[in-house]
Amino acid sequence: MSVWSWEELEKRFYACAAGKDRKLMSLFEGYLRHTKDDDDLRLYYQDLIRECEARRRAGDPHYHPNTHDGIERGTITLGAEARTGVPYRVELQRTGELMNTPSINMIVAGPVGSGKTNLLAYITLQALALCRVIVFARNSSYRKRIPVELRDQFKVVQLEELKLCPTRPAYIDKNASLRTIEEETHKTVHWFCTAFGNRFSRHDALLVMHRGIELLLDDLGTLDPATAPESRVWPGYHDILKLFDSRAYRARMGGRSQHEESLTLTLKNFGLNGLGVLDTRKGINVHELLNSTNLVIETGSYSPEDASFIIELLLGQLWLRQQHTKTSTPELKYLIALDDLQDAMVNDGAVHRLIRVSRHAGFSFLLAPQNIGALSNDVLGNVQTFVLVGPQTNQRDLTMSMAAMGLAFKDDMTLELQRGELGRALVRQPFAAWRLPTLIHTPLIIETEYGEPEREQRVKEWLQANIPDELRQARPSPQAQSQATNSAINPAKNSPPKQEMPAQATPEAELDRRVRAFVTSVNEKWFEGHETHFAAAGVKGGTEKEVLLRHARALGWLHAQDAKVTGKNGKLIQLAIVTDLARQRLNLETPESLKRTCGKHSTRYYQHTLGELLQNAPGIVSVEFEGLLGPNLKRVDILTRLADGKAVCIEFASTENAEHEQQNVRVLDEASEQIAKYVIVAETGRLRDKLAKQFTNPRVSVISFYDAIKQPSLLA
Repeated sequence: MSVWSWEELEKRFYACAAGKDRKLMSLFEGYLRHTKDDDDLRLYYQDLIRECEARRRAGDPHYHPNTHDGIERGTITLGAEARTGVPYRVELQRTGELMNTPSINMIVAGPVGSGKTNLLAYITLQALALCRVIVFARNSSYRKRIPVELRDQFKVVQLEELKLCPTRPAYIDKNASLRTIEEETHKTVHWFCTAFGNRFSRHDALLVMHRGIELLLDDLGTLDPATAPESRVWPGYHDILKLFDSRAYRARMGGRSQHEESLTLTLKNFGLNGLGVLDTRKGINVHELLNSTNLVIETGSYSPEDASFIIELLLGQLWLRQQHTKTSTPELKYLIALDDLQDAMVNDGAVHRLIRVSRHAGFSFLLAPQNIGALSNDVLGNVQTFVLVGPQTNQRDLTMSMAAMGLAFKDDMTLELQRGELGRALVRQPFAAWRLPTLIHTPLIIETEYGEPEREQRVKEWLQANIPDELRQARPSPQAQSQATNSAINPAKNSPPKQEMPAQATPEAELDRRVRAFVTSVNEKWFEGHETHFAAAGVKGGTEKEVLLRHARALGWLHAQDAKVTGKNGKLIQLAIVTDLARQRLNLETPESLKRTCGKHSTRYYQHTLGELLQNAPGIVSVEFEGLLGPNLKRVDILTRLADGKAVCIEFASTENAEHEQQNVRVLDEASEQIAKYVIVAETGRLRDKLAKQFTNPRVSVISFYDAIKQPSLLA
């Protein structure tokens, strides 16, 4: 991909409409003085200028010459809505993927106005293609950042609109056994009482709630086996409140303790203060609400303590629901985002408990606190990704930030934390997004991945109004269509007809072609190094290779880390690994040579290479390579395929199965004289020396993989 020179970039920047923004111009000049050698930043401004020029020529109604584009245009606006948008610079020390990780937890920490909500909105919108998203926000700041095209993907509710009825789990079938219903009811009561743990004794809360609900269930006959399923009556919180106030309850419970009085008063305040949160006669049922795909729940009408209590109840219901349904839909995942709700991230909170078991339940937490130093140590210890935005002036926050980033006081990045330049962030570990934004200018969700007819019709009308007919004849790929939507050029109505020129590939299209060719070559020749795939893509320069790999990993088509193996020449080579997302998007099939092997990618390479040698030796039988020498080969079949006194059994020993080699050599004793030699090929030289000490039988020889490649006669 060609990169403009700084002179050309500066000239075109001032010429485009975005250059009229004085704040953006001053920021650009500041970066121009200090970071002229930064190619990533230059590419960002280059894409920004092209987008502005294309939208100006296309007559985009959302384009305003004197303002910078916000999140709806694919970039990030920092701070309040009135603040000028600036490029959000992100430094990645390590990269990763969400596709192959069940759960990634992330913290975006920074003071007020640093841009946490913008970054949180960006990541959650990108995650819509992978999982369900539930956002807890203090006010309407997150809702304002949802693009118009994606607003029908979310259900926005206020906290006072909810009603909590955990005594009847709606995800349980009415015809289920009473034992199942009773177990789920007790789990829900436990979660409810745990939510009171910050205020009351959990033991007393459990005693009160359990005893009270049991009395109600007995009075109503709900759990009586003689009651028909359609006649079961389940108590709601309104009934529980009345029970707590009744004299009959006091008599049957044998009096009240001080904790019971406080608990009853709290329940009354929640249920009878006019908001109706716990009143079964008002509001939205929580179980019906959780059936929605994506949620935005605003807690502005409650105090931080009360909002934390309700969040714990909702997360508890979500946890129970996920536990009950994960057997039928194991791929169901949730991304739970909390914007500025720091009181819910302390010790003994729902986040504190759920983040430790998030991997098992398929939860990913995205937390955006203002003070990272006030969070629970257990919460910080279970977070993989840290994004620090803005200055960290509080000593406690600075110390915790340094511990999270692995920094010392003398490091340069520590000064970055204290300085906190606007538009700059420090990041450790992978992003919890399906694209890795080295610079945040990635387009939003691809329109064609959703099947809502209203949205498809709006996109179709916009394309017809802004894209010429000759560009719409051939249906582009989803990625090309997204790029065309952002850079469509509509010629002027009264301009004279121009002579048609042969189409010339743009730098973006050429990079996309190279990435596709590279990934296709990696998929077909997965056992070759990078140079083979670079040659297939037509890439020679070192900078072009780096840009290609970074772009392929940003698309999620290659794993973030390559497999390092010892090649046939004895030197270390790197094997790129294609993701399932790339095979799905590019319509690639898994090669047969990859299907026949097993284990890690490095182990697959050794198995494949060694199997190619063994295929040319029909007198050799392999114990481990079932798919290479015969379909579904078993140990008992090996003995029938041996020639008397001539056969050689080959076994591959990786670092994963080295402890089972002693058991595998039993084939030698079973075959008796039918095996002339038993060769164990170790993955590394160190493993070869370790295994050689375990066998004293002269017919058992242990060699390394490189020994077998260098001297194939050792296998005969």
